[in-house]
Amino acid sequence: MMHYLIYNGESSADYDLLVGAQNTFNAPKRSVTKYTIPGRNGDLIKDNGCFENVSVAYTIVCKNRFESLADSISAWLKSPTSYCRLEDSHHPEYYRMGLVTDAITYTTGTLNHSAKATVTFDCKPQKWLIEGEQKQTFTAASTIYNPTKFTSLPLVRVYGSGAGTVTIAGHLITLKSINGYIDLDSELQDCYKDTANLNSQVVLATGFPQLKSGTNAVTFTGGVTAVEITGRWWTI
Repeated sequence: MMHYLIYNGESSADYDLLVGAQNTFNAPKRSVTKYTIPGRNGDLIKDNGCFENVSVAYTIVCKNRFESLADSISAWLKSPTSYCRLEDSHHPEYYRMGLVTDAITYTTGTLNHSAKATVTFDCKPQKWLIEGEQKQTFTAASTIYNPTKFTSLPLVRVYGSGAGTVTIAGHLITLKSINGYIDLDSELQDCYKDTANLNSQVVLATGFPQLKSGTNAVTFTGGVTAVEITGRWWTI
């Protein structure tokens, strides 16, 4: 199988590159604070509730026409200035968010026809499941299942008119006025419809909804006619 990676919407195949994965299975370091107590064996460890970034490296090989493709390859990998979506054929069920921050050094062959390099992406610690991008729509009380061991921050769209409430995994959401729909983005911590900010129309009794590992209940009342949830499942 010819392996490939897709970065910022472009595939390595577009540049005639062969791709090998070096450390794409690495897991991130958990962020902790350690305290040493004199006279006590072992440190006290405080979990900071997050993971650190992880480096993901690929070997890329250009077998032909490297001299004519070199600038385009480098521009593809180095032009982004913020995290971009990163996928590869070694892990087709996941995607990451990464950025190439290190230099790229090519080892070239005879007459610069071919070249090889290691490209390292500075990635957020999460591996997001492709299936977590699927929208699940509920028109009556039901449940949504998080297949991972990690709590996710979903995107929730509430449909209806007038006032109503939604409860997701124990998080009560009170909507003062719905005009068609309202989006609640737990990752961005924002409520909106298209470009209009609607935070003033939403009361979050316990904060934005989070979906714990396993089964999460979904119920709603009042003017709410349906709830659409994009789970955003992730693992490490």
